[in-house]
Amino acid sequence: MDRRNFVCQSDQSDALRALMQPVGIHSFRSLAHKSQLSRRVIDSIRQGKIAHLRYEDLVRLSDVLKVSLVELLQRLGLSDGAIPDRCQWQLQTLQYLEPLLLQFPTLAHAIQNNPQLPAKPLVPLFQPIEKLLHHWGITAIAPVGATVTYDPALHELMDGQSNPGDPVMIRYVGYSQGTQLLYRARVSPAPTSQKI
Repeated sequence: MDRRNFVCQSDQSDALRALMQPVGIHSFRSLAHKSQLSRRVIDSIRQGKIAHLRYEDLVRLSDVLKVSLVELLQRLGLSDGAIPDRCQWQLQTLQYLEPLLLQFPTLAHAIQNNPQLPAKPLVPLFQPIEKLLHHWGITAIAPVGATVTYDPALHELMDGQSNPGDPVMIRYVGYSQGTQLLYRARVSPAPTSQKI
């Protein structure tokens, strides 16, 4: 018998309750409602069949329970199965793509605002990467050029000084996955002519 399948098929009801309690969820029905997952999916988790679930469902559950996906998997008894391998692969892929993910939106913004640059036809070639990020549940904090209120938890100030709540302009995109921050957006104080 495969050891991973044996570990994955144990009763995880108590472990799931321990994750639900800190966020004020008191029943599996309430968990299903808040996570927008079916009762069947919740029952599969309780039965330890987490390795058979869709990645998107696990991300949704980790968001509702306010834990990282890796912590969710570990606490539900799946520490070395196929899904953690997939998570590890996703993290490695993000690390390899990091320079592109952080720099390309700024380059694309500059290209789109200057129609004389010959690189404009190249911008659509990066749409598959945007689709991949969307599929993984990774979203940009705000687009390049947007004026937002400064939040030190989400933004890294590149120059000047700003207090929380001051208007700043996004210069380099940051990313989050559900409630987990992956990269802070790099910002500068907004010009005084720009208001939020």
